[in-house]
Amino acid sequence: GWFIFTTLLLLVTLRSTVAFFSLFFFLDLAFLMLGIGYLHPDAKNHPNPPIIKAGGFFGLLAAFLAWYNALAGMADDSNRCVPILLSSPFFSPFSPPSRSLLPRARARKIASSRERE
Repeated sequence: GWFIFTTLLLLVTLRSTVAFFSLFFFLDLAFLMLGIGYLHPDAKNHPNPPIIKAGGFFGLLAAFLAWYNALAGMADDSNRCVPILLSSPFFSPFSPPSRSLLPRARARKIASSRERE
């Protein structure tokens, strides 16, 4: 159930930042690995340890990204003292703000190719 829900959230975050998309990508992998680890036990009928460990690793990576996204959401220009590399310049290619970050020549080339279609 959680894997399906996070997959839907992953699809919704395609137009968001890369950090936010990565959070749901790794969380999705964690739930997938943990589910596979418990559904395919080892020879002693215990959960499969290597797959469970891989799920835990992806879960820890997702937790780190969740903390990073929380920091990126709170520490904007109005309330931070130290410059931090935040996710704002790292928009996904599907997000509308990423088009404004492209160099103008490349943006014009993309726009002209769309007009020809």
